Amino acid sequence: IVQLATTEGPKNPELRKMGSEAFLAVSDSEHGRRSLFAHGAHKLLLKWTADIEVVSVNALSTLVNLSADMFEDRVAAMLELRALDRIHEVATTPECRPEKRDNAMALLANMTTGEEGARASMQLDNPDPVVRGQRLRQYIASFAESGDVAEGEVDSWQHIGSVIQNISQLQEGRDLLRRRSTNLLPRLLPHLESPNLVRRRGVAAAAKNCCYETSDHSWLLDEVGIVPRLLLPLAGPEPLDGVEREGMDAWLLEQLDAAGERKEREPDVDVRKTLLGAIQLLCTEKASRQALRKSRAYPIVKNCDTAEPDEKAKEIAFNIINFLVRDEEEGDNEDILGPSSATAGGAAEDAAAAEEQKADPTPQEMADRSPILNKDDEFVSHEGSAMNQAIDRTTGARPSLGLHLGARPTVASLYAPRCRVVGCRAAVALRRRHTTTPAPAPQWGEFESWHLGPATSTYRQRKTPA
Repeated sequence: IVQLATTEGPKNPELRKMGSEAFLAVSDSEHGRRSLFAHGAHKLLLKWTADIEVVSVNALSTLVNLSADMFEDRVAAMLELRALDRIHEVATTPECRPEKRDNAMALLANMTTGEEGARASMQLDNPDPVVRGQRLRQYIASFAESGDVAEGEVDSWQHIGSVIQNISQLQEGRDLLRRRSTNLLPRLLPHLESPNLVRRRGVAAAAKNCCYETSDHSWLLDEVGIVPRLLLPLAGPEPLDGVEREGMDAWLLEQLDAAGERKEREPDVDVRKTLLGAIQLLCTEKASRQALRKSRAYPIVKNCDTAEPDEKAKEIAFNIINFLVRDEEEGDNEDILGPSSATAGGAAEDAAAAEEQKADPTPQEMADRSPILNKDDEFVSHEGSAMNQAIDRTTGARPSLGLHLGARPTVASLYAPRCRVVGCRAAVALRRRHTTTPAPAPQWGEFESWHLGPATSTYRQRKTPA
């Protein structure tokens, strides 16, 4: 079929249509995906993304499947064939149908699960600093401005949440989100209340990864106002008394009063753990803990802990409560995790401290002792790179992206879903994997993804070019 489509396809639209349907059906199995890639079908499929509607939609769906197996050679081959340029053309075409753009963004999400793809998506190799990150800024702006999708319609920008989640594993990605001039992170936080789970997971993970930058905690707390945004999804219908409400953010109180007893806590356990993990990271410095106390984070976290059925989430909430209710004296350690790993000279400072205090505990001992860190904490991102040597001890999973804290114990981080389109009806499936990581300097490491089950959608053929 590949040979026939290569030779006869350019002059026969019906043959391209039949070929695209056959490729999509074959890509539903692992053996079929290996065979398609071995015979160079991905080269044809990338060309067909600019074909008539039915062919281009099937081509993008098949490419999503081919990119969902975590094989770096496939992503590298697609990058070499300028797949990101094709995705950009599809995404920015005004008349592009939502179903087609949704598949293009799912392909981008899968391609950013590895460091090479993430860096390429941010255009970091471009010598012009104005161009770097330009496309992603455009995608994120569209993501932030969209989201009000009627029930039954396709949210064509939803997978940018997964892309944001993945690029936030890079220092450059976190810098992009935290750039004051573009104001991207504050524009993303309202989507923590989105009805779309993919959006909530992506934004929660990106916010959490930005909380690793301890040098920006004051900005996150005072200017971005991140705490009320993190607390609102964790709040339930439990009433708050006068003392608990005193000093609480006015916007948060307004939202809680408006919902009243109808207020529902975030239903997804992974999002709850990520939000709690972000608050836990904000507890790493004394000034941040004092700000959390003043904003009355304690009663909401306490109620969340009481109602939480998941043991891992309860453990994180318990750690936060321990830090917020304890008495701190002037001599208490202000920075629990030490200086931010992103801070220049962090490694040198660690080495100097080790020389001065030979009896300091090892990172593993610190993880075993500290109430805010534990050895089972996880990071958040898309499955991908084999740069890190750690292997999932439970499932034998391949290593993947992760943000780490220098030579310090690992704290949790969340990763975006791998997308897969199933069969000719182009259903998207997201798969789940749990991993744990050591704590080297910031790099791509282990991460976690989800299986959301198939969600079928049909496409109608259009006679005009895409």
